[in-house]
Amino acid sequence: MSRPNKFTELKEALQGRRTEAETTPLETSQPREAMEDAGQGANSSAPVKRSRGRPKGGKRNNPQFQQVTLYMPSTVYVAVQHQLKLRRRKRGYQGPRDMSELVGALVQAWHKKNLNHEEEE
Repeated sequence: MSRPNKFTELKEALQGRRTEAETTPLETSQPREAMEDAGQGANSSAPVKRSRGRPKGGKRNNPQFQQVTLYMPSTVYVAVQHQLKLRRRKRGYQGPRDMSELVGALVQAWHKKNLNHEEEE
């Protein structure tokens, strides 16, 4: 057996807790009344699993969107962010909500304009 050191008592205490936890059944996180109200019934002992982290929606998980990196002057970026923030506060504003939507709309307009020019040539 190893020599006792300053962590021996802590190690033994943790091992004692582990054996207690293995023998004691886990309580569910919801009271019995809440489970009955949720339609799970009083006999259901399965705890409710909740996923962690961000929800799986949005542009990041949408296969129709592609992440891109671009460089622009800091003064332009800050000014545009400020203008978008002010416009979002107005009621009934229907324009782009963030820089991504603004840049996407501008690129689409440019692409559509260039397609029309190519067809004319």
